[in-house]
Formats: sequence, C-alpha cells, structure tokens
Amino acid sequence: MGGYGPVANYEPSMHGTSVSAGKAYAWHGETFKNQTVGRYDKVHPNTDYEQPRELWNKVFNDADRDAVIENISGFLGKCRQDIKERQCKLFYKVDPVYGERVAKGVGVSLDIARM
Repeated sequence: MGGYGPVANYEPSMHGTSVSAGKAYAWHGETFKNQTVGRYDKVHPNTDYEQPRELWNKVFNDADRDAVIENISGFLGKCRQDIKERQCKLFYKVDPVYGERVAKGVGVSLDIARM
C-alpha cells in the first residue's frame, strides 16, 4: 500500500477510524493578515452528494461522463465485490444514471446499486 497504508484519511471509513477524532484536529482562530482562519464545522447545507451531482449533471458533457465511467470502472472493477457494491450505492445517490452506469461497468446488479 502507498500513502498512509491502512490509516484512513477520509470519513466515513470502512476501517472504523476517524480522521477528525482528537484535539489535534480541533484548532481554531489563527490570525493571518487580519483574517481569522482555522478548521471549523461546516455550516453550509450541502450533503455529500450535491457537489458531485452538480459536476455530473451541469459541468460534464457526454464525453466527460463516458471518461469518468471508464476510469472508475477500470479501477473499481479490480476491487472486492463488497467494495464495488458499496461504491455503486454511493454513485447512485449522486445520480441514478451515474450509479447505474458504474454498476454496469463493474458487474454489480442494478438492484443492489439502487438500495
């Protein structure tokens, strides 16, 4: 494994670890050029799916969508079946067509992707 190995650097993680746990990640309020910067809880109403949904539906053209599906399918297709299924469910939450196309590309049942 490269990078940090089995240590998760994202949330939620299937490894049961948390990157935001502990006070090491809780700094606030450093002043820089008359502005206060820091790490704060998000206050925007976005879900985890709104931004990728906008990217898929409003930014990408058909060629971009095809390239993304091919790229994801190529790498995700090498993963264990449980990982493929979990990821397809997430892509489906972004957009049903996105999820269905990834599911088809990696051999996951559409019934599972739609769960």
